[in-house]
Amino acid sequence: MKKLLVICLFSVMLSGCEKPQQTLDGSNVESLRISIVEMRNSLPLDEQSRFDEAIELAILNDINFNDLVIAGRNKNADIITRKMCQSLDGKTVKDIFLQAEEIRVQKLAFK
Repeated sequence: MKKLLVICLFSVMLSGCEKPQQTLDGSNVESLRISIVEMRNSLPLDEQSRFDEAIELAILNDINFNDLVIAGRNKNADIITRKMCQSLDGKTVKDIFLQAEEIRVQKLAFK
């Protein structure tokens, strides 16, 4: 009976040791850049290029022509950088990969 109790306690302790998922910090451009680099470096080498493509797709997808026109008219790129930071804030690697896959599917649907 004691062995069973020890095994149960040990398994509960191990289940609480799961490493929390790293998220992107979109509070400002520099924080976002640093968190992207850290997140990328935490991935295995074979996943890093996939992450690069996914993050590029996610960033470019959130910028539309109207934002570019407004930013150009006001000579202020803050609109675009703020939108980019907000759209990536709090996302995990899994979220980025899922978003990139959804974007690819949408682009294929419009062809």
